[in-house]
Amino acid sequence: MTDRNHLVEQHILEHEARLKHIDEVIEKSSDHLTSGKSSAETSQLLESIKSDRKVLEDQLEQLQNQENIANAEAMISKISPLDIWNTVAEKLEKLAERLDKK
Repeated sequence: MTDRNHLVEQHILEHEARLKHIDEVIEKSSDHLTSGKSSAETSQLLESIKSDRKVLEDQLEQLQNQENIANAEAMISKISPLDIWNTVAEKLEKLAERLDKK
């Protein structure tokens, strides 16, 4: 495996790990929602996180479907998902704070 292939594969693995973490928080939060331990604002925040997660999942899927390394590298630099990850991280922090208060 070339260094370029390795970097793309590493990037994909990092995205998958982040999505898994988001899924875990969503699952935990959903349990609170179904038990009636949250407000409408918390529900809206959770829906926003789910929406952001879908965007990230779609980007990851596009990246995984790239047929050559040059296209994958171009996509990585173009989509710049770090902004979305940072936004999701902030929302997850807010959600965790609200759930911890319950």
